[in-house]
Formats: sequence, structure tokens, C-alpha cells
Amino acid sequence: MKKALSPPEKKLLSCEKDRRNTYGESGSHSRHAIENHNNRDRRAFRRKANQVLATAQDKITEEPENLDAQVKAVHRRSWKKCADEPLRKVVERKLERRQRNGINRSAKDLLTRTD
Repeated sequence: MKKALSPPEKKLLSCEKDRRNTYGESGSHSRHAIENHNNRDRRAFRRKANQVLATAQDKITEEPENLDAQVKAVHRRSWKKCADEPLRKVVERKLERRQRNGINRSAKDLLTRTD
């Protein structure tokens, strides 16, 4: 049976599991971009294979076995989707940036400061 978690433990677990896109795109654009990346890689692979076949057609003396090996030697580009960052890291970075820029200071601290 699972152990009952306290609210702070639940919050920590939630911050570890939740993810945020920090690449700088909106979510819908990311979904479309993944498909576009994969399509681009497939087109590039077909283009390379067709170039090998076109150059082989110029040399009519090519053997079919050799031609097959040349086409198989064409490597497919590999694009990999990178994972989104955990919410905990995103929040920590935002808080550090606010601290650095002085956004979290109270109004009284800002008024008494003489720079």
C-alpha cells in the first residue's frame, strides 16, 4: 500500500513531475515544429538517396548490388526532441533572477537605498 504523503511532500513531487518548455516556443508551435523537423529529415534522406541513384544512372556500368550498397550507405539525419525542464528548476531560476535584479525587495528597501 502506498504511503500517504503530506502536502509539502506532494508539492515537491508535483514540482519534480511537472515540466515547462524553456526552449522559447509556445506549446502549439513545438508540436508543429516536431513534425516539421521529422519531415525535413525524411526529405533530406530521400534527396540523398535519389542523388546516389541519379549519379549511378549516369554511369550505366554500375552493378545493381553495388548500387544497393551505395543507397544503404546513405545515413538518415537524426533529430531528437529534448525534454522540457522540471518546474522546480524553472521556478528556482526565476527566483534567482528576481533576487539578482532586486525585484523581490520591498518598497521600503528601494526608497531608503541611496545609489
